[in-house]
Amino acid sequence: MFKKIKEKFSFEFWQRFAKALMVVVAVMPAAGIAIGLGKLFTTMFGGIKVLAITGSLVESIGWVIIVNLPALFAVAIGGTWAKEKAGGAFAAFLAYLVMNQTIGTFSSSILGISTGELLTDANKYRDLFTSSLGFPTLQLGAIGGIACGFMGANLYNKYNAFDKLPNALSFFNGKRFVPIITLFWGAILGVIAVFVWPPVQTLINKMGIIIANPDSTLAPIAPFVYGTLERLLLPFGLHHMITIPINYSEVGGAYTSIFDGTVGAGQDLAFRVWVSDMIKAAGNFDLQNQIMKAYVPGRFKVGQIITGMGSLIGAGFAMLHVIPKEKRFKYTSMFLGAMGATFVAGVTEPIEFMFMFISPLLLGLHALLTGIAFMLPDILMAIFGQPVMNVHSFGLIEFILNGVVQVGFLSGHHLQWISVLAASGIFGLIYYGVFKYVIIKFNIMTPGRIDEEETVEDPKGKPAYQAEEKPLKVIEALGGLENLSEVDACMTRLRVTVKNHEKVRPDSFFKALGAAGVIKKEKGVQIIFGPEADVLKSKINLIREGN
Repeated sequence: MFKKIKEKFSFEFWQRFAKALMVVVAVMPAAGIAIGLGKLFTTMFGGIKVLAITGSLVESIGWVIIVNLPALFAVAIGGTWAKEKAGGAFAAFLAYLVMNQTIGTFSSSILGISTGELLTDANKYRDLFTSSLGFPTLQLGAIGGIACGFMGANLYNKYNAFDKLPNALSFFNGKRFVPIITLFWGAILGVIAVFVWPPVQTLINKMGIIIANPDSTLAPIAPFVYGTLERLLLPFGLHHMITIPINYSEVGGAYTSIFDGTVGAGQDLAFRVWVSDMIKAAGNFDLQNQIMKAYVPGRFKVGQIITGMGSLIGAGFAMLHVIPKEKRFKYTSMFLGAMGATFVAGVTEPIEFMFMFISPLLLGLHALLTGIAFMLPDILMAIFGQPVMNVHSFGLIEFILNGVVQVGFLSGHHLQWISVLAASGIFGLIYYGVFKYVIIKFNIMTPGRIDEEETVEDPKGKPAYQAEEKPLKVIEALGGLENLSEVDACMTRLRVTVKNHEKVRPDSFFKALGAAGVIKKEKGVQIIFGPEADVLKSKINLIREGN
């Protein structure tokens, strides 16, 4: 039994699952930027009708992504897991619609009230319900979307070639049968949710109070454990298993708007609702204090800002400065490019993979220091008696819009973003000193400290590649076209499933092609190419299709 479970939830499963989640997570920064820009326009140019309308439109585009995250998760999972992406995505979305409709209708019947009253004070279980795509439904959040995604994809895979219907109904065989069976199972899932989810939701809410409440006994231990564990899971691409619940479910806490009752569940969504309330209450310090006491955002996010805008910049300069002077200039552009991606876009892997696979010691130090950075908001709050780091962002652009503009200029609390910026600078200096000392002390072979031939030539001594040949070289290193089962990518990783892992070349072949690192587990292979990973995926799949 355990062997079957292990096979079902193999490394290949988790890398596909993480990739599917990243499809949705990757759009969140864009949503945050849209909301920030929209608020900036409406606040600064509210007297100019055209600009005010433009600002409201841009902000609404961001919010439509935020409020419909569960549906986006369903489509992303369905499209990733199904044999045919479009069919799986359609089935998953259909399952999501039917499930929510069933939950609303069935719940109102059991409670003896109308569907519309599920979201009013007439329903004593009001806190368990929300609205999704116009349906009153339970607060399933991302979990509901993920469940429907798996259901839709698996139903499509199982029934897209169904041919058991009698001749009179043969029109509904094959792919046409998938929507029919999806309607049935979507309704079943909805009925099950009505009985199963309320106690689960209550448990999750209690977990959120324990984990995300700065007054709980776990503060500041919870942010420390979270930050440390997230970095330790990063090399395996499994860090999304803990970031998704914290950022997009009640496990990360929740905030309910005092103005319109909008609920933000999880660190990411709660911040959006919280900062919107802070801006609406600008100038009313009593009301703002009430809002700040109701929820403390950033406790599981500030550490990430410090890491991207400070810590890893210091680590990058340290690794650059330990390169022999005669070779340093050659590597400067590589390091500056990686640090730029980290500082501006919040994509940390280009720097982290320069040392994670080379030195477990540096990885361990990085994880511990990151955990300390995540503890910092709680420590400072204990010292000063109030939150001083209420910022939630992913890279410089979001930091400016979310921190400097929204928390600072629009809501009037500049100390929040200034303290984060100062902490980033301090951690940058700490990382610079620690990394430089450890690399020299233990003679760690970070980039530029090994023989030049090892980095610019492949194992056969030939030039690594011509730019247009890179996809072909990657295919060759993976064992050839016939060895590829699935090729996909997230923001920085080429995620490949192979048929025979023994045909995959040694890591040195991939590093000669510019990879920062390689992870192999069973039939799953992850190659860290940085932002070009998605382009490589597309080119390789075109070659597989014969184009």
